[in-house]
Amino acid sequence: MKKRLRDHLPTLVSVLSAMTLLITALLWFNSSIGKRVSATSESYLTENTRAFAAVFGTKLDDQIAVLESQTRFFEDVDLNDHEAMKSAIMSLSDTGVFKTVGVSDTNGFAIDHSGNIPENALSDDFLRAAMNGSIILSSTAAVDDDGEKVILTGVPIKRKGITVGIIYGIFAGDILDTLINIPNHANKEASLLLDSSGNILAASEGYDIDRMNISNLFSDTDVVPPGKKTDSVTECMIGGINSVAVITTVGIHDWYFVSIIPKSSVDAQISDISRDVIVLIIIIGFAFVILFISIMYLMKCNSDMLRTNEKFKLVTVESQDMIFDYNFQKQILTLDGSKDNITVSEKDEFTKSETLGFLSLIHDEDKDMRMRILDVVNTEDTSIKGEFRLRCLDGNYSWFRIRGTVVRSHDGHAQRMIGSLINVDEQMNREMRLIEKAESDTLTGVFNKSAFYDHVSTNLRTASDSDLFAIYIIDIDNFKAVNDDLGHAMGDQVLSDVAKKLCIIFSDMDYVGRVGGDEFAAFLHLPSKARNVGMSIIDSKAKAICSHLSDTYHAKNKEVSITASVGVSIYPYSGRDYNTLFRNADKALEKVKRNGKDQYGIYSPDENY
Repeated sequence: MKKRLRDHLPTLVSVLSAMTLLITALLWFNSSIGKRVSATSESYLTENTRAFAAVFGTKLDDQIAVLESQTRFFEDVDLNDHEAMKSAIMSLSDTGVFKTVGVSDTNGFAIDHSGNIPENALSDDFLRAAMNGSIILSSTAAVDDDGEKVILTGVPIKRKGITVGIIYGIFAGDILDTLINIPNHANKEASLLLDSSGNILAASEGYDIDRMNISNLFSDTDVVPPGKKTDSVTECMIGGINSVAVITTVGIHDWYFVSIIPKSSVDAQISDISRDVIVLIIIIGFAFVILFISIMYLMKCNSDMLRTNEKFKLVTVESQDMIFDYNFQKQILTLDGSKDNITVSEKDEFTKSETLGFLSLIHDEDKDMRMRILDVVNTEDTSIKGEFRLRCLDGNYSWFRIRGTVVRSHDGHAQRMIGSLINVDEQMNREMRLIEKAESDTLTGVFNKSAFYDHVSTNLRTASDSDLFAIYIIDIDNFKAVNDDLGHAMGDQVLSDVAKKLCIIFSDMDYVGRVGGDEFAAFLHLPSKARNVGMSIIDSKAKAICSHLSDTYHAKNKEVSITASVGVSIYPYSGRDYNTLFRNADKALEKVKRNGKDQYGIYSPDENY
């Protein structure tokens, strides 16, 4: 017995010593737990409020990014053409959570996506500031014509680095309420957004500010505003309820994000934490139990992580999204997500040469985006974003949106680029279909007059003396007889046939448009290597038009024959802008019609028209 006791004495001493230390720690901890838990809770509430403020800032940035993305619809729109401007703004299909989205030219003419024309936009100091080329967000709330509290944001529309207009969006008060409505603290906590003076800009759902008769948190309550770039926790009375107000700065116009929690809820949480910590200290005495629980907990976490990863893979495979991480020092690309559509390899890490192979899959028409990605190491950019088409294993191209952040060292050298590739093929194709629909003539499918003007003008603006273009104006001879004798249905058929024949005569590099009732136009783009035979090609196209459009149509036991009269003007000899070239081609057409029709004529400045 004595021997056994002697053998286990070290163990008994160790256990008794450990138990004594645990009991001493428990007694000491119990005496100071209230103060410590209170301080911990205050820190916890402050960190939570900071996190909620960051979430709100991210949501707001996302909506401004939606507005910023819409500027691409106006990069090629002549904002001096108010009809084109109206057509573009009313074609927008996605306006985020904005109550109103509008566009303004530099002269202050504005129109929103509902077709409303507000007062001169430049009369607003805020929007006038946006014309300077920066993304602007109003610092305080205003009241619109509907009596709603609103916040205004503006994004410049730039062309070749010059601001040519702005696109603006209006947040309604209820939308701001939604943006700060973040479930928290067992759904007992309310969130407020204040401007720099303490005026309430937004309140989370269910928090009735009007009932409490509060418009300014600092002047209507005993809440004290914190200093700049600091946080504060204040016990106060709000609406007759003893509460805790946690205030942190948002960073936008020195706004504040406020969490309001009933004091009883905080006290209950402190009590719960105190009780739980005491129980935890007791459980620590049973080391083998804690060890077992820890092992089980780790196994559960590992299982949850595996399930989460599996869900992530399933989602990314379905949506063809990828997460990438490129290490510039190691020149290694880590790729997670649905990479099966671009590579058959099952590995997650790829060498520099393999990475360059992925970049070579980008469509040639999107080579600017490829160069931006390759050149990011030589720039000071901290982020990269945009869209491009990527060739998948099935040989088809899909649109992807890249969002990447460049991590740089203190001396500016790129260390890593981390981001995502999101498949937006369906969205981009839908947007392009909307643009194509807006540009097409509904009967013939070729460009309408406005779209033909826009595309030709764009080419002419960037043309040089070494380029050679030709504009053809095609008038259908005897078309009135088709409508009168054969009916308007046959007239529509004639117009459709003419459009199809012109699309066959001209290539995909050229443009064909319907610019009048029975009048078509075509724009011929000759490559520089064809300059020496340019006139021959221009002549052959005009002859082909006259030959192919000559036809006879039958209906109602009658027949009508049509021909084509064609007028041609040539860049740069007949003019350098659309209006001049079109006017001179029309002069040549008029001369052809006077001389008997069914032929073509090329404008010459030496002739008397």
